[in-house]
Amino acid sequence: MHSRSSDCLNLIGAIRRDPSPELVTRLAESYTGRFALDFIYDDWASAFRDTLHASFLDRIERAVVADTKAGAFDRALSVAQLALQADPDADQIELCLLRLYRRTGAHAAAAEQYAHYASVMREQLGIEPPALESL
Repeated sequence: MHSRSSDCLNLIGAIRRDPSPELVTRLAESYTGRFALDFIYDDWASAFRDTLHASFLDRIERAVVADTKAGAFDRALSVAQLALQADPDADQIELCLLRLYRRTGAHAAAAEQYAHYASVMREQLGIEPPALESL
């Protein structure tokens, strides 16, 4: 029997062996957030959920960075946006997206993304974010 979580886990394993853009896009499209939330207080679900989520963020961030370096900006933007839909608090992916917006000349989108990033930094972490120009 297949589940979405096991499919995502299999995709993560495949991406570790071959980080092809097609696999990364499939992962970004199929992962919609932490699994097993119905069992949030059960130890058996917690480790699996957290490990899968961290692996998802790691693979996506690596892919976005690689695509940005390769000049595949549209794919990097799409994957980063999908990842933030799954986890709006993924600050490193949000930074990647913000930098992509700036690099591609999408200044209004960069300013809006920065406003979200800055508010999270201030309200949830209690720290002052770096200036937009320094990112």
